[in-house]
Amino acid sequence: MAALVGGVRHQMKLFITSVLLLLFAHPVWAIDVWVWFNEEVNLHYKVLNLNQGNPCGTTSEISLTSFPEPDAASEIGMEKVIEFSEGAVVNRWSIPVDKYVLAVDGDSIYVPYRKQALRLYQDGTYEVTSPPTYESRWIKQCPMEALSEFRGSSYVVCHEYRDLQTQVVRRIAYEGPCT
Repeated sequence: MAALVGGVRHQMKLFITSVLLLLFAHPVWAIDVWVWFNEEVNLHYKVLNLNQGNPCGTTSEISLTSFPEPDAASEIGMEKVIEFSEGAVVNRWSIPVDKYVLAVDGDSIYVPYRKQALRLYQDGTYEVTSPPTYESRWIKQCPMEALSEFRGSSYVVCHEYRDLQTQVVRRIAYEGPCT
């Protein structure tokens, strides 16, 4: 009888430990995004789909658990977003191909993602969330510090966004969607 009770206790401890692990574990969720197709993408990621119908080149759909450092983003086919102020680049993010900035919130930006939004942080982490209500204004002439970051691209756009947290105006540049 004692052996039976000991066995039940052991099974109960295993069950409780498993439940606690499930409750307190921090899973890493992957999301599928589109990037420009290149050999680096093939070396580092499993390509889920190819789209040869993009007017600016072939894109690849890949799964990510975090976004690459902005300076390395182009190596794996991503695009970058910069924040500029007083002649200098002050922040950078990487974003999927053909996306645009919806809003700025502290150290994060929002971009469209399916029928929701991706909130992308500078450290590469992200969350899928509802699209924010935001305020932005197009800057007709992008400053040179913004243009020089994109090496002569014809698709660079600059906007001013009111930060969702502080209400301070932030100046952002990125390459608009290819058309």
